[in-house]
Amino acid sequence: MSRELWAAVESLATTWQSSEAVQRYTEVFRDPRQPLGHRLREIFAGAAEIQAQRLRAAHLLPVSSAYDAFVAEPGADQFLQRGDRLARAFLWTVEWWRSRLPGYPNLPTQQLVRDGPLTTREFTLRVPWLDELRRQRLQLRPRPLRSPTCSISHHTCSTRRRVRSGPHWNGAHKSGR
Repeated sequence: MSRELWAAVESLATTWQSSEAVQRYTEVFRDPRQPLGHRLREIFAGAAEIQAQRLRAAHLLPVSSAYDAFVAEPGADQFLQRGDRLARAFLWTVEWWRSRLPGYPNLPTQQLVRDGPLTTREFTLRVPWLDELRRQRLQLRPRPLRSPTCSISHHTCSTRRRVRSGPHWNGAHKSGR
């Protein structure tokens, strides 16, 4: 992959990180005075993998043995709802990017077989390839669905234009990869 591609992806990640929706959600992680922060630190102490994927934390937290104590905390429900919306927006954005791949949604690869390691509905730390998202015909959409902020959707499109104009995309696309 080229330097331009990674710069574009990093720029998109920075846009997500600085969005108001993500900032409100991650305040619990950053501010030690947040009441839920203590419970989250307990969970993360035993499951650092979840901490590494904060945008998907609301989907991953239920596997923790400390989850029941966490949901009993004031504000946990609102935090989990906000986290669920962000996780879904993140998964839809990733899937929209995947839909730009030639051959999508029927990519001929053994890793994407039903109930395989990347398509499982079971717990996984990987960003899953969900059948229900692949059936949404995202390859026909010129831009992703609205993300937590309009700037993310707009930035995703401008990043895609930069990526597709580079030699790394043109070479792979022309060769059928």
